[in-house]
Amino acid sequence: MNQELFQTLLAALTPKALAYLARDLEENQAEWQSYPEDAPPAATQQMFQQTLAVIRAAGAARAEAEGLDFAQLVEQAREEQSAEEDWMTQRNQQIRQNWLSDLE
Repeated sequence: MNQELFQTLLAALTPKALAYLARDLEENQAEWQSYPEDAPPAATQQMFQQTLAVIRAAGAARAEAEGLDFAQLVEQAREEQSAEEDWMTQRNQQIRQNWLSDLE
């Protein structure tokens, strides 16, 4: 992807969308640290880090222009994901309980 297209893409995204993107990319990096055997080559990781920095800078600038705090948007995105994962876990536990009670 060329730089002009990348910048156009970033300009088309809302601060909230950029926050979700930053959150997801940061999670990928954390997984690579936990599971280095699944990580891409170092050169790819470096480009990934640079891309994340550009996304964070664009998100911060766009958020500031709209009177928002980009760091707070990223944190909200993390909280939303955590709440969704908690809900899914609770739902799975309830399904398991229902199956077990049906077997009794």
